[in-house]
Amino acid sequence: MYTTRFLQGQTTYTPGIILEHWYHSADGHVHGRLAQEVPMYATTQVYTKIKPAHAASTAFAAQIVKKKLVQERMISIKILRNSRNIFFLLLWPWSP
Repeated sequence: MYTTRFLQGQTTYTPGIILEHWYHSADGHVHGRLAQEVPMYATTQVYTKIKPAHAASTAFAAQIVKKKLVQERMISIKILRNSRNIFFLLLWPWSP
């Protein structure tokens, strides 16, 4: 019950507060040699496979944004293709 209320934003503390603490906490940061092996904002490595909290949360955000951008790009391409076809038909010198 409390978990549902928490996830729906109906409590004093929100998921965003936890994300902010994970992001800024030194505990979730990777240091030394491992820092070069764990990419931040990774879009090629699946975020569920990244273990450190800081790297996993930035990869999650980057992958969600990338997915949305690709979806919007595909919609734009379809609209552009359709508008080109309409423009072509309007300019085509049809003879009666």
